Amino acid sequence: MAIDYATANAVKEEYKDAYAIRHQAFKDLRRFWQGDYWKIAAQAKTGRSIVSVFRDQMNSGSETLPDMKLVKNVVQKICVKYQTFLSPLPMITMYVDPPGTDNKRRQATLKERYLYGVWNDTQMNRTFNRAGWYLPLMGDCFQGCYPDMEAHVPRSTLRSPECAYPVTNFDGSGEDIFLFAWNERESVIKRQFPGYTPKQKGRFPIVSQFMQRGKAPDPEIEIMEWSDDKEFARWVEGQKMNGVEHDFGFNIFEHLKFIDVPDEPWGHGAVEQLINQNEGLNALQSLLFQAVLENVFPSLVLIDPSKAPEEIYKGPGSIIPINAGGDVKVIAPSVQALGAQMGFMNQVEHGMKEDAGLNETTFGVSPASSIVTGQAIEDLQNAGTASTVEMVQSTGIGSAITRWNAKAIYMGQTMFADDTISLYATSPNGLADISKKTDAFSIKGKQLVGSGRNEVVFMPQYDLHTKVVIGLQMAGGGLVSKKWQRQNAGIPDSDAMDEEMLDEAVTAAVVGALLGSLQQEPTPANAVGVEEQAVAFLAGGTGQPLPAPAAHPLLGLTGGGGAPPAGAPGPSGGPGGPGMPVSMPGGGQEMSPALQLPPGSTQPQAGTPATAPASGGGAVTLNDAAAAFNQVQGIQGRVFLVGQIVLTGQTNGDIEVALTTGSDRAVLAQGLPQYAGKLTFHSVTAEPNEQFVEVTPGTQIHQGGPQQGAPEPQAVGVA
Repeated sequence: MAIDYATANAVKEEYKDAYAIRHQAFKDLRRFWQGDYWKIAAQAKTGRSIVSVFRDQMNSGSETLPDMKLVKNVVQKICVKYQTFLSPLPMITMYVDPPGTDNKRRQATLKERYLYGVWNDTQMNRTFNRAGWYLPLMGDCFQGCYPDMEAHVPRSTLRSPECAYPVTNFDGSGEDIFLFAWNERESVIKRQFPGYTPKQKGRFPIVSQFMQRGKAPDPEIEIMEWSDDKEFARWVEGQKMNGVEHDFGFNIFEHLKFIDVPDEPWGHGAVEQLINQNEGLNALQSLLFQAVLENVFPSLVLIDPSKAPEEIYKGPGSIIPINAGGDVKVIAPSVQALGAQMGFMNQVEHGMKEDAGLNETTFGVSPASSIVTGQAIEDLQNAGTASTVEMVQSTGIGSAITRWNAKAIYMGQTMFADDTISLYATSPNGLADISKKTDAFSIKGKQLVGSGRNEVVFMPQYDLHTKVVIGLQMAGGGLVSKKWQRQNAGIPDSDAMDEEMLDEAVTAAVVGALLGSLQQEPTPANAVGVEEQAVAFLAGGTGQPLPAPAAHPLLGLTGGGGAPPAGAPGPSGGPGGPGMPVSMPGGGQEMSPALQLPPGSTQPQAGTPATAPASGGGAVTLNDAAAAFNQVQGIQGRVFLVGQIVLTGQTNGDIEVALTTGSDRAVLAQGLPQYAGKLTFHSVTAEPNEQFVEVTPGTQIHQGGPQQGAPEPQAVGVA
């Protein structure tokens, strides 16, 4: 049964008094960050503050209240520094569902690409930046994951603790309900919610207009939101604007905390206990400035004012005429203790940074009095901060974002199963990667097969050099593998790195052999030939002229003829039919829609190189790719197309190719310039253990791989 406004408002009123003090503290912390120390102190009605200290002294007859009130906002500096540490996005790692087959790994990779695309679409970097502001300052914030029914993607939203009413469960281990209530201007409400109807402020319109005179023309109106594990609802001034009974079994909001205090509904930030110290620092700095000002412009004391002129001019080099019997003295404040007072003020600021888990090196100040290396300064900088930042990342932001990712996958599987989701993903190749990989693709929610179990990996608070040294030391002791070393250094695909190293070793061996042959016969003619062979090999060729193109099996053409005569049976058995026979596992033939030529298209002549026309906004179709690959000459092994281009019939991203012979990579790269930058190679010993299309030149193009059975069950919960 849907929740109504009366019930939600009753819950808010129940917790309003209990959370009133905490909500006011959050609002004051926001003002402290903005530097309103003296205004808040002057408005304080209870407790002691910096103003009350001066007020007590003034009541005793002294005038010590400084004329100029300065603010040194150390709290703001600490929060901004933590914000820089907490803002960078982590790297997503999807768990492979058991059993760990190639198909399961490919499904995990697709879900990972989907999450990166959703992050990019929903501006997750902005969410992290805002959470990095709330957490060190206030200690809490609330992140939500809601479905955008128009764009067919989950989106991220953030709520401030200033308007939150978390309802904890009976043992205090979590929250059952999140309720948010805040005020917004009426003009904003009308733009955001066209169905909102302002309430009439009286029985009679004329009387209502008379009563509204003198009030704000754009009043503030309350917005209230309710979220539990079954539904979400939003009211504006009691009118329900949005609501859905989703029955997900999980709350779409998560509570993020900087420091989690057991058995308390609220977390705590890094600067809450430092406000009084910052107030004292501001008072001392204002008094010291007052003393310096009075020392620069000292006061004059006239002895026998009747002997002095009516107007006294002060300034550099001025002369005060005084008659006999009169005198002038200068009253200057004592400045002997100014150095000690400045040292005390600096010590207070240092103590605030230290209590917040930071140190001077974090703010660019080296404590060393002698010359030190940059590595030593970096070690000092990370010494006191890394533990606090990693604690917040693991128990606060990290745990919440993993649950957000699982919710996003579940929404895609259940709510957008048959909708086309167009995404643009920006994913890192490793933690230390600077140039990220970009990928534009389209999927349907039903392609997100399996569970949403994932983890996020943040950049550790030590540099790449340290990670490499740690890996080498552990490998020297026989504790870890090369794969672990590479992953720790930010290289996620160890197998691909092995293949790159093998290619480099083969290249070095071939070039070395060519140079060795030149040394055996160092003649000018031999030098020219060796140079040509080496340049051709490094460019991806074999150094030998390529044979003439052969007939293309896809089109069923003969070696020396042109197009089949009019009325002759096409590859599909009909006159000029657009399809082609494809051999399927288990015998027999059937038409593959992914390999059919478009209706009305003409078949290329024999010997004409196949091109890759842009279709679908730059997509490469399986038919075009198969035709192009099947014409490349000089292939030694077998060639298979795999991945997205086989599963969907086209791809906007990389073209994945499986090879049985590694040297065929260079031949394909040279023979397919139209796909430059799109080819991704995998090494196999035989036919791939997944759906494939064999495009080996000289053979019939055919499909193969394991048969697709019943779809895997969708995840029913959130890991």
